[in-house]
Amino acid sequence: MNPADSGATPRLLASLRQLALTALGIAHTRLALAGVELEEELQHLVDPLLCRIVNGLGRAFDFNGAA
Repeated sequence: MNPADSGATPRLLASLRQLALTALGIAHTRLALAGVELEEELQHLVDPLLCRIVNGLGRAFDFNGAA
């Protein structure tokens, strides 16, 4: 075995470990972003529905100020 190669394996393993940690970090970030996107889409669906419900209740109980 060549003495110059003796440190290559630990450095290679350290590099591979760092690469794996970086890939894991990227995956974590992507999942977090997907969660935020999902929450925003859900909010876009719920807001108009909630407005329609409140508007309907206002009309039903005549809370809109009409005499």
